[in-house]
Amino acid sequence: MSHRGPASVACGKQKLWGLAFLLLVLLAQTCSADETLWEFTPYRVHAVIAFTPAAEQCGNVSTNLTAALEARAWAVVGARWTFSAAVAAPAVREAVVYGFQELKAEQILPTIASDDFDKVLLVRLDYQAGTYDVAIRDFDVRAQLISAPQSARVYQRARLADAIFQTLLAAFAPLARVEDVAGDKVSLQLRAAAVPTRDPSLATVAEKSIFRPVVRRTERAGRAPKVLPIEWTYLISESVEGSHVMARLITGLRAPLSTRRRRSTEQLALFVHLPDRDTTLELRTPDKAARPLVGYQVYSHPVDSKETQLLGATDTRGDLRIPPGDGGVRVLLVKSGGMIMAKLPLLPGLAPVVLAQMPDDNRRLQVEGLIAGFQEELVDTIARRQVLMSRVRSRMKAGKTQEAKLLFEQLRRLRSQQDFTRQLLVERQRRATGDPRTQRQIDKLFDDTQTVINRTLDSRQIDRLERELGGDETAQAAPPAQDGS
Repeated sequence: MSHRGPASVACGKQKLWGLAFLLLVLLAQTCSADETLWEFTPYRVHAVIAFTPAAEQCGNVSTNLTAALEARAWAVVGARWTFSAAVAAPAVREAVVYGFQELKAEQILPTIASDDFDKVLLVRLDYQAGTYDVAIRDFDVRAQLISAPQSARVYQRARLADAIFQTLLAAFAPLARVEDVAGDKVSLQLRAAAVPTRDPSLATVAEKSIFRPVVRRTERAGRAPKVLPIEWTYLISESVEGSHVMARLITGLRAPLSTRRRRSTEQLALFVHLPDRDTTLELRTPDKAARPLVGYQVYSHPVDSKETQLLGATDTRGDLRIPPGDGGVRVLLVKSGGMIMAKLPLLPGLAPVVLAQMPDDNRRLQVEGLIAGFQEELVDTIARRQVLMSRVRSRMKAGKTQEAKLLFEQLRRLRSQQDFTRQLLVERQRRATGDPRTQRQIDKLFDDTQTVINRTLDSRQIDRLERELGGDETAQAAPPAQDGS
């Protein structure tokens, strides 16, 4: 009878584990990415290399380049990627070479079969003055988002393939699926994160990583799914354990993520490479005219601090340039006349231009100015009224009835509660607006002013004084009004 030692047993267990893992990977490759083996489902990654005319003229650079990249991918990433590389077709080459910074999903989707790849890494290779310039952007087919560029400069042709591959790794943007939403805490599951890499130093994501959420809706057979990025919303990772990420939800919307999972809807989150450029904020009205909102002040603060900084005010076109700041997500506070109109989380540089629509606040500001003038006149009337009432009582106490009556006539000529109410009603009708939110703010201004009028210009006070002046002992015995008159 043969005896198996501990080393043989361990070797056998290792082979069994390897076989089991291989079966899991093969099974994951046959399953759709929205099934339960999401964290075991490898990425199907395809690199497309577009040469500029200068790069094409510096020799046969493309020789063995795609094969070298495929070999490096298998040696470093292993089973987590099913990797392929090819020289770009003419249509894609044109877009990548001449419009690299402005690439859109609509330019890439028609050139690929969406069922063939999960990632298309767009490589732009240029050659200037003896130097190769490499720039790569990640296009996630499922989320239909293009990540910020990653670049490298190569001075030796022998190092070109390695430099391109390292930039591919830097440009790669992991994709996650939203598993659970509880308030501002969101649980994410990283795709393929349970598949080990050949190089164990390759990390998935780190804490404080930023994700951009999208909603993918499955359409009827024969129609492409609809993918909608969620505006003004980001997820910031707080802890990472294997394929599981706990993230904090930062949003300017009421309920951007659904707490219930539906078969026809998939909530995804794509890792964001921090951009290093400005974003132009455009403020417009939500109506068809899309009028620019001029002079709106924009403040900014980090997500973990309330210390705000004034960035400036929108110009005559309703635009304001937002600088990168510290490179993270910032919360923009849009103010008009001291009132906060919107709170908009933004990662500057992620998009060159962002549009924010909100009501024109000019009508409310006009009403504020009107009410301010109205209240000044009201305060003056109240003061004059109190002075005259005191003088009438003083003359009455001194027995100077005729002087008291003359002063009382002046009191009667002051604007009454009914006069102010009538004017307020006319102005209220003139200042009506079609925007419900603005109308509520305007109504509150008028309602608050009417309350002050009713409380401070009660006509019963003057009627009581008139009865006192006429010798009505009942009126003289009446308790004083709340304002002391």
